[in-house]
Amino acid sequence: MKKLGLLLAVLLVIGVAAGLARLQINADVFSLLPADSTTVDGLHLYQKSFGSSQAIIISVRAADDLTTTQATQTLAQKLQDADLANQVIWRSPFQNNPQAMAEFLAYLWFNQPPADFQAMSLRFDEGGLQQSLNNTIERMSISYNPQEIARLAHDPFSLTTIGNAIPTSVIDVGKNPFASDDGQLRILYVPFPGDKPGFWQYNRWLENIHNLVSDWQQSDDAARQLTVRVTGNPVFVTEFGSRMMRDMLFAAVGTLCAIALLFWWAHRRWIPLLSLVSLLMVTVVVTMALGGFLFGTLNAISL
Repeated sequence: MKKLGLLLAVLLVIGVAAGLARLQINADVFSLLPADSTTVDGLHLYQKSFGSSQAIIISVRAADDLTTTQATQTLAQKLQDADLANQVIWRSPFQNNPQAMAEFLAYLWFNQPPADFQAMSLRFDEGGLQQSLNNTIERMSISYNPQEIARLAHDPFSLTTIGNAIPTSVIDVGKNPFASDDGQLRILYVPFPGDKPGFWQYNRWLENIHNLVSDWQQSDDAARQLTVRVTGNPVFVTEFGSRMMRDMLFAAVGTLCAIALLFWWAHRRWIPLLSLVSLLMVTVVVTMALGGFLFGTLNAISL
C-alpha cells in the first residue's frame, strides 16, 4: 500500500511538472476577443503575416544630428555584437547597398505598362545602345543641375527615371526615412532574433536590451545624454503578461492570506492551518498544470 501511494505521488509530481512545462502565457490582445469573429481572425492574420508583431522600435534622441547618427550606429552595432538582433535597420536599406537598389528597380520596371517597358528595352538594342550613351553625354555637357549630372554619371541609361512609380525619398540616399527632419530623432527597427516568440522569450530579450542600453549609457558620457525609448508589440506582450502574472499572484496570495487569517481567527491552531495552506497551494499548482495539459496556453480570461 505504501509503495502504491509513493508511486502515485511520483506520478503526480511528474504530471504536474510536465503540465507546468507545457504551460504558456498568452498576452496577445486578440486572444481576449471572441474567437468566432471573422473580423478578429482577419486582424490577427494581418498582424501575424504582414505586421511587425515580432519586432521592436528603438528611438534615439539627442541635441544634434551628428550625435544622434553616431549613437544610432553604435547602438545598432552593439545589438548585433551581443546577438540580440540578427539585423538592425536604422537607415534606408538602399543606402550603401547597390544590389538591393538594382533588384528594386528591376521589380519596378517589370511592373511598368508594356509600352514603357518596351521603350526601356529599346535603349539596350544594338542600334539604341550607342545612341542612348550619346544622348547622356550630351545632356551632361549642357546640364546646369549638379544632381542630374551626378545621376547620369552613375546611371547613363536613366533606369532610375520611372516617373511617379518610385518616390523621390526612396532613390534619394541622402534622405533617411528612419530620421526626423532635423535629425535629432532616429529610430531602429529590431526584429526578434529567435525562432519561437512568446512572453518568456520576449521578456528575456527585452531585459537584455534594457541592460545593454543601461550599461552603454553608464559607461559613455555622450550616450548618457541620449533619450532612448523602446516600443512595439513585444513590449506590449511583455507588459501585459507581466501585469497578468502580477494580478494572478496578488489574487492567489491575497485569497490565501484571507483564508489563513479567517481559519486562525476561528480555530487558533497551527498544524491544521499549515495543512490547509499547503493543500491550497498544491491545489493552485495542480490546477495550473491541468490547465497546461488541457489548453497549453492561458490568457487573462482562461486563467
